[in-house]
Amino acid sequence: PNLPERGLYGGHVVSEASPGRGKYRLQEEFWGVLDEDGHYPDYCFGGMYMLSSDAVATLAAHHNPLANPNTLFPFEEINTAMVLKNVAIYPVPLMSNHSSGTKFILSHDIYTNCSHDVVPTLCANDYVAYQPVSTWMMQNAHAAESIHQFACKVLDVDHSRFVREKNGTLEYYDIQAWYEPERVVYQPTPMIASIQAGQEPRILSEETTAVVLVMHEINEVSSINLKRWHEMSLESQFGVKILYDADHLNPSDLAGGNVELIAMTADEQRAIYPTVAYQTFSGLYGAPAKPAEISWLVSEASKEYAHAWFVECDVVISGNYTKMFRNFVRESADFMSPHMVEAAPGYPQTYWGFWGACDLASGATHSHSLISMHRVSRSFAKDIYDYLMSERGGHHEYVFPQLCTMLPSCTMKQVGPEHTAYYRFRPRVGLAYVEQNYIPDRIYHPVKPLEVIERIRIKAEEDDRKRQEAEENSMNNQEPQYV
Repeated sequence: PNLPERGLYGGHVVSEASPGRGKYRLQEEFWGVLDEDGHYPDYCFGGMYMLSSDAVATLAAHHNPLANPNTLFPFEEINTAMVLKNVAIYPVPLMSNHSSGTKFILSHDIYTNCSHDVVPTLCANDYVAYQPVSTWMMQNAHAAESIHQFACKVLDVDHSRFVREKNGTLEYYDIQAWYEPERVVYQPTPMIASIQAGQEPRILSEETTAVVLVMHEINEVSSINLKRWHEMSLESQFGVKILYDADHLNPSDLAGGNVELIAMTADEQRAIYPTVAYQTFSGLYGAPAKPAEISWLVSEASKEYAHAWFVECDVVISGNYTKMFRNFVRESADFMSPHMVEAAPGYPQTYWGFWGACDLASGATHSHSLISMHRVSRSFAKDIYDYLMSERGGHHEYVFPQLCTMLPSCTMKQVGPEHTAYYRFRPRVGLAYVEQNYIPDRIYHPVKPLEVIERIRIKAEEDDRKRQEAEENSMNNQEPQYV
């Protein structure tokens, strides 16, 4: 492109940005860099920016190898802007969509904000800086004959479609309708497949597989699962367990068959993990279930198992439960789930704090799996445990698939749509729905007691009423407009 040879500092310009939270928190000793409104100086987004040689020389001259690292400004892209500002080099936006010449685009917003169908804009350029992207995307892109063609075809399919069809007619978790057909089944990249081909085969059986029901309450739905777990413990060789919340359940109400009971409490799990790891990995409600499953699977108590299924108590399987789990006994994948998405298109919004808390990828673009029912290997559980103990975190729906993607030794496989009848985040359904839409040997989620569904419905209606009243009050309080 025709860019200036001197004084260039260009990319996606960020203006009036304020300090964030968590890893983006600005320590008090650096508050002097903020203007009177609490904003940073304008800077180029750190994913990619371009510098002329004199700008690079200025930055190099500013470097002091003897400086105490604890006294250095923590954010590289903002520090770059502050140093260059001293020599009157300011950030400029780099974006070109001209009909002739070399076309390029360095724009964070166009990719992440999903404000329109971005594919035509991206593919009209010769050079595109895509950021953020996940490891899976990078590996597939570099395996393709044309990285740019791969990016144009694949990277933005989910984002664009989500924007076009966000009209209530499509459910985000409807894996049989929402995603392009080739995106439903999560396939390993060629590089990962070649690594896996050289690994020693595992000897797998019912005896090396634990099947764990996760319970925090007893109701009409969880009681059905409790009975099925008791039956499965008598008719199979699986390690049949119940991981129960000891703060809310009495073990005598759960015992039966040959089921082993495993107690968990929130306080116990909080004591194991660093604060940020527990708070983000446990999920919205701070429940101990997800941290506890990792704690148990890496412990000596589970050393006889190669894999363990963990099933939440609002998952219902029609037909024979033992038969369902036997379908996957010989499957060696480290992580399995009925729902996997390579690039989640803005759930539950484009950027969510629980996504952002994970250091594995961006909060706006990430792999995602609804793991109300999932299987994890003991070896992968150890990787998750190590990640959490390193004082990093992120929502469990994010950490499981994202970390597995990044580990060459880890394999993933989706529990295919042929095994699911209804597997989503929302809306909740009752047992009557399962009866009316019965398909043998299928998975249903989330199945809730009728009183829970009714309570949620009433609350939703009340929230809608309050929102409507607030909007009406806001309109009534507006100043009249005169023409």
